[in-house]
Amino acid sequence: MVNAIFALGCATLVLVVVLLHWRERRLSNPRNLPLPPGPKPEPIIGNVRQIPEESWLKFTEWKDVYGDIVYLNTLGTRIVILNSYKTCTDLLEKAIYSDRPRFYTMDTLMNLGQITSLAPYGPALRQHQELLRSALHQKAIEQYQPMQIDRVKWYLSTLVMEPDNFLSNLHLLMGRIVVHAAYGAEVQSVEDTYITWSKAVIEGVTIGMEPSNMIYNIFPFFLHIPGTRGGKLKILGAEVRKIADKMFNIPFDAVKASMDAGAASPSVVATVLKSGKYAEEVAKWATGTLYLAGTNTTYGTVIAALFAMIKYPDVQRKAQAEIDRVVGEGRLPTFADRPALPYIDCLIKETLRWRPLIPACLGVPRSLLEDDYYEGYWIPKGTMVMPNVWSTLYEDPERFWPERFEGGKGLDPRLWAFGFGRRICPGLYFSNAMAFIILASILATFNLSKPIDDDAVSLETDALIRSLDPFKCTIKPRSASAAALVESR
Repeated sequence: MVNAIFALGCATLVLVVVLLHWRERRLSNPRNLPLPPGPKPEPIIGNVRQIPEESWLKFTEWKDVYGDIVYLNTLGTRIVILNSYKTCTDLLEKAIYSDRPRFYTMDTLMNLGQITSLAPYGPALRQHQELLRSALHQKAIEQYQPMQIDRVKWYLSTLVMEPDNFLSNLHLLMGRIVVHAAYGAEVQSVEDTYITWSKAVIEGVTIGMEPSNMIYNIFPFFLHIPGTRGGKLKILGAEVRKIADKMFNIPFDAVKASMDAGAASPSVVATVLKSGKYAEEVAKWATGTLYLAGTNTTYGTVIAALFAMIKYPDVQRKAQAEIDRVVGEGRLPTFADRPALPYIDCLIKETLRWRPLIPACLGVPRSLLEDDYYEGYWIPKGTMVMPNVWSTLYEDPERFWPERFEGGKGLDPRLWAFGFGRRICPGLYFSNAMAFIILASILATFNLSKPIDDDAVSLETDALIRSLDPFKCTIKPRSASAAALVESR
């Protein structure tokens, strides 16, 4: 009798849950349209085990099976993958697709939920974007060009003196440019706290947002089990939180102190504080995002381009021939040369397409603010929306071929590599300008080639750049006159 009552109770509970789910779906989906197609989920865990680490490659495979919109469910979290540029622009240009999911690892554990790229859609985010757009629009960034050229000349001299350190010095170059622009401060070494702070925070964010760690955003209590992967992530999160607190506060407070003393150098922070237009918290987090992202994203673009120059020497030679024809041998390229160097521009576009730093723009997904219907499908409120356009826009996507963009051909990857709609990166002009002057200057004065040793084989690994692992490179001045030009700084 007891067993029968228990069984009846269980059956009733299941029926109630099913009816509530059905009622909720009917209320939120009055048109009664289906969810988008996708791979069959497993019981309870859904599609968790079907999403590999290099998820953008699997998503691209699913496009051939399920189409431009793919639906997944991971432990109750709804995910929609957008597998074409059309679906990305159709949906992500809408305001209702402009929110971000809440990530416990980022928002609570590391206290990074206020940076521009992770902030929820609302008044604070709009102020962030307005501030950064006003500081980094095409005309505004011209004031930083003399400083950028001076620091690029320094970097070229390091390629002569210590070519084996080309990657660490490149990271230092980015820090010197971005920190000076943001805070008016000088960075002298890769051991400088400005560099080590941003590197530690970026590494923490990367780990916290790995697909394999998504379970801790859904079930945060797993982080509190000592000795487990979650326990280790909790310890890392606490360390990143402390470093991020220093990174966002100390440089900002230093500018304020310098302004009070009447000795502040020109910078984005000083300009913003003088204007009095924004609350200090908005100014601190927005400019801190410039510091964090600017130091690392352009670095990724440039090293991917250098990697391509080693792997595709014909492209390197063609780029150098264009520079020689326009610039000559007696000087270095300047920003004024950019319109006359279209192949360099194509090279940068191809780098962004070929190896975006955040593959397929999958770094920080969107969150849907309300139910939506598209192409006969229902997309529920709260769905995590991820654009995957890396391999769907271009023929032969693994081939590095800048010519695909010559004469204005092909879709400019800058239209998607920096985001979509209301969340497009405000720093795209600053980043593109940095990439141009660095690459044009390197190619004008140096030849890059594979090292003649056993490590050269590692250059054939495509995953290398995706993870930004170090690689070796032989770097030599193109001529005696090029060496003299570099040393004349």
